[in-house]
Amino acid sequence: VTDAATRYGTRAWAPSASFDARCHVSMGGIGGWSTGLWVGDTTGSAGVLLAFSLINTGPSMAAYTVSGGSLTQRGGTWLVGNNAGYLRISRDGSNNVTHYWSHDGILWVTIATTSFSFTPAAIGYRVSTGSGNQVMISDWLRTDA
Repeated sequence: VTDAATRYGTRAWAPSASFDARCHVSMGGIGGWSTGLWVGDTTGSAGVLLAFSLINTGPSMAAYTVSGGSLTQRGGTWLVGNNAGYLRISRDGSNNVTHYWSHDGILWVTIATTSFSFTPAAIGYRVSTGSGNQVMISDWLRTDA
């Protein structure tokens, strides 16, 4: 991808209440762009996002809720160390959403937990690009719902 745009790569997915979604991603390219695990509606106007970004100071993670198409950051971890990581979003039966990241997929670091009500209809990836060439690769995405 070489233009400044936001894209979604999703599939239909509608868990009834609680869920746990995980993926492994790697990315490369010029800084100023992000990819992330997305759970939300099919248009990108409501849901939750765990963004893995390449910024000028290095790779970072940030948790967001999205309402009316506007992103609200709920927490972040800066300088995670490399361009690959495991992303996880979980929701309990009371609409509490927790965002996690991990270097190895075994030990998880909590980024943020927030109460947020939305109706999931899609799961997948959100990519927000800057200028220049960017590459995002994911070898798996799985859920328990």
